[in-house]
Amino acid sequence: MEAKFLVDLYDKKIFGPYRNKKRMEKDLKSIKKVSDMFLEEGTNVLIMTDEMLREFLRNFKGWCMPYIIKENRHEIDECLNDLKMYIENPGELCYVVYKLLNDLAKENKCFKTMSSLISEVECAKLEFYRRVVSPYEDEKIKENGDVLWIE
Repeated sequence: MEAKFLVDLYDKKIFGPYRNKKRMEKDLKSIKKVSDMFLEEGTNVLIMTDEMLREFLRNFKGWCMPYIIKENRHEIDECLNDLKMYIENPGELCYVVYKLLNDLAKENKCFKTMSSLISEVECAKLEFYRRVVSPYEDEKIKENGDVLWIE
């Protein structure tokens, strides 16, 4: 099977690639069950090939973020570098994250917006753990030995 992707238009998420048709159909059913609750008719989950997905994302830049397009990162990184100078402790970091979320929620105050913001913070947390914390822990386990053995 050619690799396919599921595109959830309601939650602006991309799932895949799928090379196993049964797995894709199982995930499609689960995604549709949740996202279609918010629609009166029709569906908002599309099945796309890699080429179709690339064309879709070219036409709708910024629609979805598995990752930010490289060209768009520079401006955001500059703002973040300026902001980092003011964050000296965990409380200030917490305030910055809270303030950003609060301001974004005020722009479109509804459950979907707030739920989406919480979801994105959770994804950022998981990405930080996956890319930064977990490799650090693996390094320390090699240096110092593992502390937990389940037999």
